Amino acid sequence: MSSDDETYEEERFQCEHIITESHEKAAYGISVCQQTIPGENEETFLFATCAICIYKYDVVDKKSSVQLIQSYCDSDEKEYFYDCKWTTFENNIIVAAGGLRGVVRIIDVAHKCHLKPLRHLGSVNQIAFASGRSTLMASCCSNYAVFLWDAEAALCLANFVGPDQHIQGVLAVDINHEGTFIVSGGLDSTVCVWSTQEKGIIENMAIAKLGPLFREF
Repeated sequence: MSSDDETYEEERFQCEHIITESHEKAAYGISVCQQTIPGENEETFLFATCAICIYKYDVVDKKSSVQLIQSYCDSDEKEYFYDCKWTTFENNIIVAAGGLRGVVRIIDVAHKCHLKPLRHLGSVNQIAFASGRSTLMASCCSNYAVFLWDAEAALCLANFVGPDQHIQGVLAVDINHEGTFIVSGGLDSTVCVWSTQEKGIIENMAIAKLGPLFREF
């Protein structure tokens, strides 16, 4: 039991590394890569910021380091990314980022190239990948819509929007492990649960399985 009069010894936590990014913009999103990095030790991991900057955290002889390994500049100077997430296409590690201009950039980290962008009609506020079906991506937008994509095939599988659903911008979205349900929430104080098992969506998934429709641009 504790009381308001009880005092606690103050703990001081020390930050291992501090990084100042040269673009000097707010970092709206950070994402840690959960995939194992080939040829690296167990303590090594990648993380990305919405800049899009990709860093590698490493430990050698009990000393940690953080190194900027890749950085991408969007062709649109007005672009501002709000969220980024990691996934895999087959054995390739992928990072995706979306934001103000309504375009989700798909980046193959190993090959250092952009894949086909996923274009929306409103700003992309958040994206999420199904961990058990790594090409399935959910996204939510300022234009009240929630989308389901096969990100590898660059194919929109479904657009969840309608008169009885979100009536203001959608701020948050997530998708379950199997990719069978999406949950979204927004400015209208509404939380919606969407099934991805409708006949039309299943048919679109089958089309996407035929292989990537686009490679690079």
